[in-house]
Amino acid sequence: MTNESVIDIGNRRQLFLNEQLCAESEGIRRVMNVPVSIGEPVLEPSDEEKQQGLGIGSYCSVRHENGMTRLWYFANSRDDVRKRRLCYAESEDGLNFSRPAINPELNGGLKPQNAVLGDPVQGGCVWVDPKAPPHQRYCTQAKWGPSHDDLSGCLFFYASPDGIQWENTHHLKIGDCDTQTIIFFDDRYGRYVMYTREWLRFEDRNLSHRKVRRLESDDLIDWDHETIVWEADADDLARHRTSVGKPPADCYGACVFKVPDAGDFYIMLAQHFWHWQDRPENEKWGFSPDPQNLDRRVVHLGPSTIDARLGYSLDGIVFQRAIDRGPFLAVGPDGRFDSRGAWILANPVILEHDMRFYYVGTNLDHDGFVDPTAASKRSAIGLAVMRRDGFVSAEADRHGGHVTTPLLRFGEGELELNTAASGGGCVKVDVLDEKGQPIEGFSGGAAPCLCGDSLRLPVRWSGGGAGQLAGRPVRFKFLLTEAKLYSFQVTR
Repeated sequence: MTNESVIDIGNRRQLFLNEQLCAESEGIRRVMNVPVSIGEPVLEPSDEEKQQGLGIGSYCSVRHENGMTRLWYFANSRDDVRKRRLCYAESEDGLNFSRPAINPELNGGLKPQNAVLGDPVQGGCVWVDPKAPPHQRYCTQAKWGPSHDDLSGCLFFYASPDGIQWENTHHLKIGDCDTQTIIFFDDRYGRYVMYTREWLRFEDRNLSHRKVRRLESDDLIDWDHETIVWEADADDLARHRTSVGKPPADCYGACVFKVPDAGDFYIMLAQHFWHWQDRPENEKWGFSPDPQNLDRRVVHLGPSTIDARLGYSLDGIVFQRAIDRGPFLAVGPDGRFDSRGAWILANPVILEHDMRFYYVGTNLDHDGFVDPTAASKRSAIGLAVMRRDGFVSAEADRHGGHVTTPLLRFGEGELELNTAASGGGCVKVDVLDEKGQPIEGFSGGAAPCLCGDSLRLPVRWSGGGAGQLAGRPVRFKFLLTEAKLYSFQVTR
């Protein structure tokens, strides 16, 4: 223990999703917690969109700005790609959205009335560039649709002063990008980073499958340092054996973001596409009735659904799966609008008390078949809500347990816990020195037993606050009884 390196956490938030925080434990379970869907859509296609044959496609994005939840959604047409639009909606409470009419001079007279970007577009992913001038502060990028096969593999970049009026800045050939491409400026590297698709292709197309790749750039034009960051692993591949030899799952895309106030701590919500069941003969070639369609070259397998899986990283490159490998956001129950697909929007809305994961739900599977228990075909934007930073909790039952961190060094401030220890539960925090010995005034009877359900439960000892130990290598030993601990932070 004495030769152990010290982790400098400063005043950054520490999430128990990070397995590194658990150097030693007894009587503790680490549990993945999932957001809970409110069960009903917050945005469905408008009457105008329905009249034009538009549904809501997967590639949408959301931002929370100045108390307003701003939503850019993909109005999709399966029949006519020229009708595809990026549309805009907004809400003061995040639940009830309006579609403001866009001045035709700003969007070139596009329909529907709230469209902000038209063909060429398939989806988009709106983000803010801290390095851009004000008139190009908002950015998005979209893949070129099937109506432009001569430019397949192109990614088109757009910029805007307000997220409403967009101009095309450039496009580039970047290979596989037929998914929702995530881009942001990463101050860890001082560069832009991109997460997009990589196809692993075989002559037998039934064996081809998707992965997630990452690239870097200084200027959004030239991209390098390409690497694969997520793919179906041995556990995924062992789930099922398919009749055509195809992997039972692959990675359709991924939402990647950094947790606020947590430094270089990255979350990946990977969209896993599941295909392993043999379909009836009349379904295995997909929904296209054309016997000459190239789609017939690939056997379609069920259940043909998409859900989200949780991973994390300390550098944005090497990602680790969460303790529980189950779905972070699963499809909804049969008959509901999201029974065949749940695609998380980029990015979650992170508020003081909760995290809001907006998602596109559909009862239409990836092969085009509607949930047979549904009354009609539906696609809509739903909402799932989770406690702030509640991805994984360290938990103990009534018998109690403890978890001890590695050696940490932190800045001046007070220790605060994101914990749920109500009723008969309690949390205590002992502080140990480099040799693992209790520090007088900060351990044993000096540590109070705390009870409550709080995102910022303060901890003080008879010896004072955590600030008195600032800069000194120590360990926190959390003693839990009927309690959950999600994260902690030494706040200024």
